[in-house]
Amino acid sequence: MRHRSFFLSGQPVGVIAAASLSAAACSVDQSTDPNVLFPPVTGPADVATCSYTPPTYPNPVVEDPDPMHETNDLTIGWISRLPEIDYVWSSSDPAREGWPVPGEAVTWRAHVKNWAGTLKEDVVYEWRLDGIVVSSGTVDIDAGSYVTVDFVWIWEFARHELEFVLEPQQAAGNRLVTYTDAITIGFYVEQGMYDHFHEHQHELEVGSNSFEGWAQRQIRSWNEMFERAVYPETPHGVLDRIRIQEILVQPDGIIWREPIADRRTVDLRWWIRFEFNTGPYDAFNNYLDYTQADISNPFFYDAIIFHELGHARYLKDVYAFDVFTGGRYTQVSVLESGTPVAGSRYMPFVGSSSRGNAVFHAPERGLMKSHAFLFIDRYSAVALNLIAGHRATMGNKNAPANVGSYMWDLPAENRLTVRDELGRPLPRAKVAVYQDDLIDPNPYGMYYDDSPDLEFTADGEGTVLLGRDPFALEDYHAEMGEPKPITLILRVEHAAGVGYGFLPAYLFNLEYWRGNTEQGEYDLCVSLIP
Repeated sequence: MRHRSFFLSGQPVGVIAAASLSAAACSVDQSTDPNVLFPPVTGPADVATCSYTPPTYPNPVVEDPDPMHETNDLTIGWISRLPEIDYVWSSSDPAREGWPVPGEAVTWRAHVKNWAGTLKEDVVYEWRLDGIVVSSGTVDIDAGSYVTVDFVWIWEFARHELEFVLEPQQAAGNRLVTYTDAITIGFYVEQGMYDHFHEHQHELEVGSNSFEGWAQRQIRSWNEMFERAVYPETPHGVLDRIRIQEILVQPDGIIWREPIADRRTVDLRWWIRFEFNTGPYDAFNNYLDYTQADISNPFFYDAIIFHELGHARYLKDVYAFDVFTGGRYTQVSVLESGTPVAGSRYMPFVGSSSRGNAVFHAPERGLMKSHAFLFIDRYSAVALNLIAGHRATMGNKNAPANVGSYMWDLPAENRLTVRDELGRPLPRAKVAVYQDDLIDPNPYGMYYDDSPDLEFTADGEGTVLLGRDPFALEDYHAEMGEPKPITLILRVEHAAGVGYGFLPAYLFNLEYWRGNTEQGEYDLCVSLIP
């Protein structure tokens, strides 16, 4: 049954080591084949065919943190493309609508700032396309002013590296590289914060002296993470690249007003206010460390921003597939012989947080899962590639109207094989499915009552057919307007005993994306307790 309120009776709950899925046997090593998901299994399963090997994740280290080299008080802030084009709301072809027309002339415009108190004369510049100089000249830049330098190009849908270089004759010349087919972001910063960055960025001693230099460092790091997100389903990483289309400095205190409140010329938007204690994402006190040039310091690399922009690009939180109990909005009330299974030998706790005691942690790690946000998780990498080359369609900030729309990609039928800890099928096993029955505006709330929502009897090979949507995603969509990350709790009863496991919805999406649109195949390994 569906519940609209929280029931917090019973003891806190935890998770057992069970679960997992794929057409392959339980012995598959996820480090080489992430098609199979296995949370850590306890007891004898650790030495049996259902043992779990953690996957290999991309290296998060940024090898070249600041190749811009803002020299001689000159900053190449960003490269924009003109004319600016709004994305098309609810576009049926976002890979073409909102983009220039092939053969059309577009203008690439470099924005250069002179921070010095004197005029810079005859500054030499070059435009390079895929490493070849295509335009050059000189430019004068007044003290404390911006100047723009244009390059006209005939648009085509192909990726080219476009580079603008100042003083190319110098070994450490100032340069900025962008990608011609990149999706775009706009940064909107209040004057006080903009000034703060210019005053202190140079103290990091990484070649940056401005908000623009900091912003471009974020872009380079994000593009590097896209490139490194290589999994079996994404052999070329995340296909998109990001570039800055505009940086607008706003008077303090009006960041929410026009011209950025409903700006559709960019695919992503981020604003930074000049206020203390305004929240974890743009509070002034996040940017007070002027000494540590490493990924733990937001003044060097602000990892949370990329996570939030993942939402703006339509991604859901992968950590929402974790199952908790005993928190303000979380409860597992499933009983075994009148005793709560959460926290028992059937379902031991595997951690705790502000959400309560964890009984299941989805093995995916990365951008939308772990709090390090230093690489792209496999699930999100595949989801991003579904919209590669697409302009925004239903919003460009957290969260757009199409957030999580990819979660509807479910095979028409889904076959689950239940196995013991040794990987042996459990013929005629009874399988009870407990859905997250909570429909509530809080996206991280969950409630599992003691009444199974679905019940099956496995056939002689230990398999059951779950249908297309055993998660009741349609119910959540009807009530909440968007799909919710949901993990099923499964109780498996066999002559050898009873075991519990977990089945997160994202595995159905992965099966669908692998081409198994008609039928998905999954294995669930459980430790049976007599």
